[in-house]
Amino acid sequence: MKSIIQEASSIAKAVELAWIKAGKPQQFSIKIFQESEKNFLGMTSKPAKIAFIFNDVPDSTSKVIKKHADQLKQPRTSHPQPKEFKKQERERSERIQESSPTPKTPATISKDSEIAAKISLLWTTEHCDFVQTWLQDILRSLGYQHVKFSLDTQKQLLKIHFSAPLINDAAKEKHLFRNIAFLMLQSLRREFKRPLRHARVVLLSGERQ
Repeated sequence: MKSIIQEASSIAKAVELAWIKAGKPQQFSIKIFQESEKNFLGMTSKPAKIAFIFNDVPDSTSKVIKKHADQLKQPRTSHPQPKEFKKQERERSERIQESSPTPKTPATISKDSEIAAKISLLWTTEHCDFVQTWLQDILRSLGYQHVKFSLDTQKQLLKIHFSAPLINDAAKEKHLFRNIAFLMLQSLRREFKRPLRHARVVLLSGERQ
């Protein structure tokens, strides 16, 4: 029996990482030491911790694997006969033709135009007004009500420029921005009942643009 101690942002993620490290065994057991905890912004404040217990690969299985690996390393001495060679060339040519891009039809062009039109309408005035109010409430709850910001829309992209950094540590501020952007998109989807699949939000600090 072997075991791996693994930490991650969730129990499921910890189990997945440990399973891959162990070589993806078919039989294993899990012991949970602690569950993950998150703060009000959705950031992980305490990671999940588990013990992944599994059986090692038997010696007989290892020998079989090694035997097949040695066989694959040996050079091939046989060459395809003329008929087999022509068949292989024909199959290779068919694969190349299948993988080559096909010209766009009028229907495809029309569909692409429709998608482009939807993308251009992603960030409407109504969406921007919602973001403005929502972000002001978030900054006020975090104690950053003195920090000003502006919105800049570019098709599916919404850029938010802050007048000053929220956190002196650039790495921590980047992590905070990522969580704020995620919560903002979730709030927009819930408010407007739209998936916003192509929507993107980028937050930029005043002195780190």
